Amino acid sequence: MKRNMFLDLSEYIPEFQFTDWEKLTPVVMEAGRYQEGQYILPMSYTTPITLFRKSEAPHTHSEDMTWDDMLAGGPALQAAAVMDSSIYQGCVFQPFTDLERDELAFSEEELLNFVKRKLQVYHELSEDVPDFFTRRLEVGFDVDLDPEKFDSDKSFSMIPIYSLQGGYGAMVVSFAAVNANTTQPEAAVFLTDYLLSEACQSSCLYAYATSSLAVPTMEGLMQEGKSGVSFEEGSWRMSQENYGTFASLREHIAWAEFCTPLGVELQQLFGDAQDSSQAKTLEELVHGAYMRMQMMVAES
Repeated sequence: MKRNMFLDLSEYIPEFQFTDWEKLTPVVMEAGRYQEGQYILPMSYTTPITLFRKSEAPHTHSEDMTWDDMLAGGPALQAAAVMDSSIYQGCVFQPFTDLERDELAFSEEELLNFVKRKLQVYHELSEDVPDFFTRRLEVGFDVDLDPEKFDSDKSFSMIPIYSLQGGYGAMVVSFAAVNANTTQPEAAVFLTDYLLSEACQSSCLYAYATSSLAVPTMEGLMQEGKSGVSFEEGSWRMSQENYGTFASLREHIAWAEFCTPLGVELQQLFGDAQDSSQAKTLEELVHGAYMRMQMMVAES
């Protein structure tokens, strides 16, 4: 967007034929705005969550809770803070990158401190943690849970990873945009309009584009009595109780960023840090990862 690679869609959006713009999650769509224009249309997003039985670990979504608050909380909050090993664990840093300077928005010392504390709490977790399941917010999140643990009670608390600054964010997984140099802008916009429509976002086309590993930006889907979302086992919907919990999670998202390869580097760092056969010290591992991430940002 900063380099004018995409067409500003602002003047086209009011003429959309298929997309109900008012039903697209505002905070996620904001990630595709630059200055006064809408250049990118996020199609789907996710956020790392930990699922607990609501009866065992109730949670009220917050815009102020911090990662430190999670570590100071009970076993469920501590587990949600440190057990996730996905590429999205970088949500703890907000922002992750300083795009104005093309560099990471946190220091190597801050990364080292985060890794040390996460590993410490991970190893010190008490045996009082209720049954849980860590994963991303995605279509069909309750389908393949351990049946011995969750079949009898699938009313979930969805606890996100809160950031060091407070609140939690989402990661844009797929999006539509139009090349600024296109010779057929109307035809390209027509397609992006359809990609954001309810018909597409609940279809097998959507499921294929996202590998069902995210949720659509179109609100109102995935609940009983409404359009489901195409899934490998059919059309998937949440129970009304779980949809209400999901709606609360969505309502309190504070920001959205685009998923990048930086998350893979962070995931690898934690994998290496937990490897008992690793010859390098934690400081050396963090330094190497930090330098590689810095180069990735600078080269982007």
